[in-house]
Amino acid sequence: PDWSQTLDQWWRLVSPQASDPVSEMFQRIIETGKSFNKLAEQGYSLGQTEEGQDPIQSWLDNMQKGFEDWSKQISTNKFSLFDNKDSSIPEWMGLNKGALEIWDAVANSIGLGGVPDIPGLDKGKVELSRLLKSPALGQWREHQQQLQNITQLLIEFQEADQVYKLAFAQMGIRSIEALRQRLSNISSDEDKVSTVREFYDLWVDVNEEIYSEFTMTDEYQVIHGDFVNALMALRKETNALTEKLYKAVNLPTRSELNTINKRLQEQRRENIQLRNEIKKLASQIASKTEKKTKPSSKIQAIPKQDKDLSKIKGVGPKIVEKLHTQGIETLEQIAKMQLAELEKLDKQIGGNGRILRDQWGIQANQLLNQ
Repeated sequence: PDWSQTLDQWWRLVSPQASDPVSEMFQRIIETGKSFNKLAEQGYSLGQTEEGQDPIQSWLDNMQKGFEDWSKQISTNKFSLFDNKDSSIPEWMGLNKGALEIWDAVANSIGLGGVPDIPGLDKGKVELSRLLKSPALGQWREHQQQLQNITQLLIEFQEADQVYKLAFAQMGIRSIEALRQRLSNISSDEDKVSTVREFYDLWVDVNEEIYSEFTMTDEYQVIHGDFVNALMALRKETNALTEKLYKAVNLPTRSELNTINKRLQEQRRENIQLRNEIKKLASQIASKTEKKTKPSSKIQAIPKQDKDLSKIKGVGPKIVEKLHTQGIETLEQIAKMQLAELEKLDKQIGGNGRILRDQWGIQANQLLNQ
């Protein structure tokens, strides 16, 4: 049975319900399972078709031949512009396929996938390079110069991409040779590889060892650096061209969206700062109000106090609020007031002579003496 299709069907059922981190983890598990199942199927098919031959050796021979053919394809089509078909990543690439697919995905995201091939263009590379470096003329010379720069950067990217994949193809050949050496070193029956799982684990260990050694070499640093630099330079230039075209048709561009996001972030910070300042001012006003409405020390010294001002005849809730506004909180304050102070208080609260007419001072003394 085709186990790859079974895994794909299971993944299509599970993936809509999985979150992003879980989805990525399961996707890696699916890819690992496909590699394991392909390894088992290849070993089984080789054992059925070629009697008397070791399936493992047959698998190693086929893998090595595949890497060598892929390397020859890349070398043969070296420096051919826009041609990604022959240098595409084979399905049998195995464990190192993910590292190459990541960069292919980045390249496709900036519009480098599906570009048609121009036959024979590799033979005129020198003439094309001279043509692209020639000065632009005419009314649209700035636009022409930008297109020439993009084409030149695209050529450099294709060259770096082919060199990068060629290095991985050669690394694949070294991994097969290392796997042969590892199998030949196994002599005792206890360490002998007897199951597909053991062979798969051994293959993984060898690939990881070869890959780690390759990534620590100066050759890889140069190849990887040239590839990334070529890709980022091309992406920068294509983004600039895309932004210019978007502005021409009044569509929002990346720089405009970045400016809007920057302004929103600045406004958010200003709002947070203003809220903090408002809280500080509110606390300061509250503390000053408490000090202003706090009774004096002399009034606090009086042992007997009555704060119910509504006990005075003719004093309602509104008048109580007006008295509180003037700092009158207790009956003791009214009882101690002189005639002039009572007249002044009457004017302040708009009593129209009510304080003197109803004799608030006498009523307050009587209420305190009860």
